Amino acid sequence: MPLDRIQPKKSLGQNFLQDKNILRKITDVIACKPGETLIEIGPGPGALTEFLLETELKYHGVEIDDRAIEALYSHFRESDYPDFKIHKGDIRKFSVEEIIPAEILDNEKIKVVGNIPYNISSDIFFWIFEQSRYISKTVLMVQKEVALRLCAQPRTKAYGILSVAADLIGSATIKFDVPPGCFFPKPRVVSAIIEIVFDKQQIDIDDFKKIMQLVKASFSQRRKKIRNSSAQYIKEYYTLPPSEIQSKAEESGLDYFSKRAEELSTEDYIKFYNFLKQFR
Repeated sequence: MPLDRIQPKKSLGQNFLQDKNILRKITDVIACKPGETLIEIGPGPGALTEFLLETELKYHGVEIDDRAIEALYSHFRESDYPDFKIHKGDIRKFSVEEIIPAEILDNEKIKVVGNIPYNISSDIFFWIFEQSRYISKTVLMVQKEVALRLCAQPRTKAYGILSVAADLIGSATIKFDVPPGCFFPKPRVVSAIIEIVFDKQQIDIDDFKKIMQLVKASFSQRRKKIRNSSAQYIKEYYTLPPSEIQSKAEESGLDYFSKRAEELSTEDYIKFYNFLKQFR
């Protein structure tokens, strides 16, 4: 099947980006150099893939749509693109180690790019965060609302779980907006290109997951103070009852329990988690 004959499937959340100027700008943001390794999430009909392969990179696409896989291999032939490989499946079911050979991961960090389905964007971001030890940078097309949440600051309406997660291990930047007319079919929302550079080494992935348990519990009842929203979480994961831990926090001069989730910065959540660890 030719690449341009693939019709978007609503069930897969497909909105194909067609604007060549935008495709070029995304390629410039990911900025791959010859010999670097890249994963493209959901290449679909290969519009972005075409631009990416202008650089002699080691390309790995992860695609769930059989029609697209057949068309991509037909269009990007091995004789012309020896470092081109497609992995069939849902990116969320893979690890980076299952996609990229160990000899590459032992010597370099990779890049990740993609126009991702909006209905699973949070899942994919957390997949990337949890694989970030292998990744230097990711550039993704997302709904503008999600991009704003990723970059939000404390004490703002957009600040939440994604904001803290992104800031724990990287630096997120909105590069530019993409209007609905650049896609087929047109989505009902404005999109944005978000870049996250994984330039922070303050926590390992196990600590990241545990801190995020605290963050998710704190935001679970956003309008309530953390002493209320975190009570069930503390009962589940710690040896002392919530009231005793709260008293010990006050004795240590920590006022996190008296605040709401959006009032705490990323550094606050790290300190909060480190304080709670002693009661595991």
